[in-house]
Amino acid sequence: MAQLDKIFKEKLDSFEVDYNPNHWAEMESMLDKSPVSSTPKNWKKYVGYAAGVALITSAVVYFAVENSTTKDNTSADKVQPTTEEFNNNTLPTLNNNKEETTNEVTSTNNSNEILDKNNNENIEDSYTEINQVASDNRVDNQTNDVNSNNSNNPDNSNIPQNYKLSFVINSSKKSVCQGEAVKLAVSKKSGSEQVTYSWYINNELKHIGETYTYVSENAGDKLVKVEATADKISATSEIEIKVVELPKFDLEIVNQDRTIADPYTSIVASNSGLQYEWRFNNEKKTGASFVHEFEKAGNYDIEVYATNGNCKTAKPKIVTVNVNSDLTLAPNSFIPEMGVNDDQVKTFFPWALKNHDLQFELIIKDINGKEVYRTNEIAPWNGRLNNTGDMLPVGNYFWILNVTNNKGQNNLYTDVVKLVKK
Repeated sequence: MAQLDKIFKEKLDSFEVDYNPNHWAEMESMLDKSPVSSTPKNWKKYVGYAAGVALITSAVVYFAVENSTTKDNTSADKVQPTTEEFNNNTLPTLNNNKEETTNEVTSTNNSNEILDKNNNENIEDSYTEINQVASDNRVDNQTNDVNSNNSNNPDNSNIPQNYKLSFVINSSKKSVCQGEAVKLAVSKKSGSEQVTYSWYINNELKHIGETYTYVSENAGDKLVKVEATADKISATSEIEIKVVELPKFDLEIVNQDRTIADPYTSIVASNSGLQYEWRFNNEKKTGASFVHEFEKAGNYDIEVYATNGNCKTAKPKIVTVNVNSDLTLAPNSFIPEMGVNDDQVKTFFPWALKNHDLQFELIIKDINGKEVYRTNEIAPWNGRLNNTGDMLPVGNYFWILNVTNNKGQNNLYTDVVKLVKK
């Protein structure tokens, strides 16, 4: 409607004649005074003026009615001419005004033709401009429809030409040991909020998500690739992780059957190229072997940790230690006055010492701690004080044996022996 108002306004601005109802009376008076045949041109001129005045009057009345109607109605669409009316060149209000104006001037002889020609030219100009506006509106509407269709077309996806995905792979470690977890994640993301991240290890799909915890059971170089996809575009990024092989070794137990000469049991690691740490009873030792003198026979739990400089592995080991066979040769009782010719029955001595060329010292004490016998030779105790005095009372006696083994180390053994009378 704004375009229509603009057209009529431009037309009306070109006229400066003020409207006066007496113009018709003046016109009739002038016509009566002047002969028609002598002044035909002037008469036609005044009739044209009258027709123009009538046209201006009709336009003014039309705008007054139109503005009033527009204000009273709640919807502006009810008073605006539709695009179809513009296209069909149908303006009912203008046609009615045109007919009324034409009928008013039909009383004169030739004024009809003049008014029809002038009015048709003016109204046709208006129709031409209105049709142009409607055509422009149709073009705009078609353009908007095309844009609307493009925006809803999923093939376009509203993706700018310079739209890109970008991200960075973060790794908690670049080198890990077999069985060790490495935490992976994407960061510094840009391009879209709805992105799918696919994790590949050596081109094998392992996980989907922004984070991934990878644990490798096999050693070697691992290619970690992440593929990000969103809105029909994708991006990839890669890093390498080195998985280091864990140390490998075997354990061997040596000297489970101990002797006085060699009372130590050893656990030896097979791979000398590794570093070892041994743990037993809160005791820590290093080296390729663990050597210990176990006081009693039995099973002992030992842990060993091996490292190759990068990775560490633990291996528990149960060590079985047998009874020291040499110590079993020391009797737990003897009968000095037994009438047999058998020193192992009539006397006491750690008889295993006879089988080794070792330095030793044997000490015997009564239950009060008083020393009754001492020797560093193969000389059994006969139950007497220092082997020469009176026979000592029956009862329990403590014996203490200090031996220097074949490794030059001193070992101390203690036990109880009972003196028995016949």
